[in-house]
Amino acid sequence: MKFAGAHTVNDAIRNIEDTILRLKYSVLKYEEMKHPLLVNLINAMEIGGGYLTVFDWFDGESCGYPQREMNKKFLALPAEKKLHVYDGILEFHAHVAKCGYVAIDFNDQDTLYNFENEEFLICDIDFYAKQYYMNGYSGISYYAAMVIGRRA
Repeated sequence: MKFAGAHTVNDAIRNIEDTILRLKYSVLKYEEMKHPLLVNLINAMEIGGGYLTVFDWFDGESCGYPQREMNKKFLALPAEKKLHVYDGILEFHAHVAKCGYVAIDFNDQDTLYNFENEEFLICDIDFYAKQYYMNGYSGISYYAAMVIGRRA
């Protein structure tokens, strides 16, 4: 589940109304980019003064930077298992491009990995945008490249 509308420690830098809108707009993205490697959206609704999205359960762990132990566990996997994940990420993003979108803010925190059955899913496409993306920070327009990295 994802919920937008609750007050957090980031209220000073993130407008709650903007986070609610971003989550609402993400619903169409999950529908248009539906793919076996993308977590499946099953419901979305306004609730409690905010917005809620509900996804199929996936028994996996985030291997992104803040989850240091899971990150180390993932990095310790044999190269062929990590390459399988990498190939899936490339497959998914080729699909994203065919759907007319560009990946924005994609990083290791946006994947879930099940160490028992060696499956993974992409779980966050909320910032993806229609192709030809205008960089709102510098005013320079460009075709945004996929970013794989860590959030500051």
